[in-house]
Amino acid sequence: LGYTKLICTPHIISDIHPNSAETILPKLELVRNALKEKNINVVIEAAAEYMVDIDMEKEVKSGRPLLTFGRNLILIEMSYIGPSPNMERVVFQLRMDGLQPVIAHPERYGYYHNDFDMYQRFADMGCLLQVNLLSLQGYYGKPVKLAAEKLIKNNMVDLLGTDMHHEKHLAALKELASKKDFYKLFETANI
Repeated sequence: LGYTKLICTPHIISDIHPNSAETILPKLELVRNALKEKNINVVIEAAAEYMVDIDMEKEVKSGRPLLTFGRNLILIEMSYIGPSPNMERVVFQLRMDGLQPVIAHPERYGYYHNDFDMYQRFADMGCLLQVNLLSLQGYYGKPVKLAAEKLIKNNMVDLLGTDMHHEKHLAALKELASKKDFYKLFETANI
């Protein structure tokens, strides 16, 4: 697909995916070594996708370094069932710590589809928004695709991510890349 750099962002969800820098970074080195052995020339880095919950808030307050990408970007997410009640506190603390919160897949939070002002609220709080390419493929259903397209058309999207977890996702990304009308969506966007 033409990617020359990959940033892997494994989930950190305390009771489901109890990852940390101590579990993620050694695996990054294993992958880098495997790529080198196979002469695959791609830059690969790792950060994390943090679920904003009570445990994540405690981690932020602890002062321990968090896994970021770029200069200071930190990928955060909420449950698909309902918004994180401590979202504003966590975002505030991250900003005070000099980190730039990036909200992962805002288009997948169905509870905001009829409250688009909330996306602007996140921007006003200093968050960036990252839409998943798979959402634009329609992989998660029509309402998610429409929300992603609306966010892009309103110039509210700062970053794109693949959300690639397995080969089925790769096939969907290849299909999306082959659609000529897909690229028209970005003609006026500032992504």
